[in-house]
Amino acid sequence: MKIAVVMPFKDEIIIVDAGSTDVSYKLLKSYEEKHFQVKVFSSPGAFPGKGRNIAIENARADIIVQIDGDSYAESNWLEKITFPIISGMADYVTGNIKIMPIYKNILGKRFDMARIYGVSLFGKGREDGLMAGGSSVAYKRSIWEKVKGFPEWTVASEDRMFAEKVKRFFNVRHKFVEDAIVYWQIGPTLRDIFKRMAAYREYKLTLPPFDNNETGKLISTFVLFLVIVILGLYKKELWLSLPIAVFIKWFHRCVKSFKRYAKYVKRSGNRITKKELCIILLSICFVEFMKIIAQIVGIIRGVLRLRERKNNLERYQDYLNE
Repeated sequence: MKIAVVMPFKDEIIIVDAGSTDVSYKLLKSYEEKHFQVKVFSSPGAFPGKGRNIAIENARADIIVQIDGDSYAESNWLEKITFPIISGMADYVTGNIKIMPIYKNILGKRFDMARIYGVSLFGKGREDGLMAGGSSVAYKRSIWEKVKGFPEWTVASEDRMFAEKVKRFFNVRHKFVEDAIVYWQIGPTLRDIFKRMAAYREYKLTLPPFDNNETGKLISTFVLFLVIVILGLYKKELWLSLPIAVFIKWFHRCVKSFKRYAKYVKRSGNRITKKELCIILLSICFVEFMKIIAQIVGIIRGVLRLRERKNNLERYQDYLNE
């Protein structure tokens, strides 16, 4: 199910279905027949940027508000994220993005696994005030027109490219609204999370870089890995350095993630038992190991597609300059 949603205040709800294979499109069309505010469009195979552009092109309102299909907004989110624009305080607003809870019963105890996944996979989470985050953003339609829409050729990061162009070439008043909250679905299964983590690393090597230092580290890591493997063909003892390096990295990440979780527990005022503590520790250790494997898979995939990077960089520059 791939859906991009644009919701300009209370006037319209515009949904672009990019080729869902379940009953999503049929269900959405039934809503369109019952509610005049709902408009549904189909564009099979469209990447997110094209989906957003189609939706905005068919919107009449002067304020564009976006939320992704895998996100859930609090009931007052729309009013809060549009208020700075309506009141004349801002042209571009981003809201707070939190990880959607995933409750599971483990050995008779109820845990929010999303909180554990969050501290391991995203550090402090996706909560920031940056001019990005396509699932919780509002801006004047005139900004979209000046920027000439979202890039339609990329499978990911179209919202970051759009925001980067806005920041570079247009003097807009930006505001971050902390209490305009959208909950973002991280999984919900471990298989989904693994695929997402691998894809993130792959995109960092094939799409335009927003952090050159991180991209350089990924390439350096792969080169070092390759050198050790090649040298290990002549001296097998060197291969031992690979699992040792992975173990050190894994242990370091486990410690950092547990400290972040401990800070969360302290802030929330919750008390946990020794049994709960053991389950949390084991869960964090498992997720951190899964993350390392996913990143290795993603780096290998990205390196195999590295020649696409030059073409994508050229497309990105063309998009910025048009």
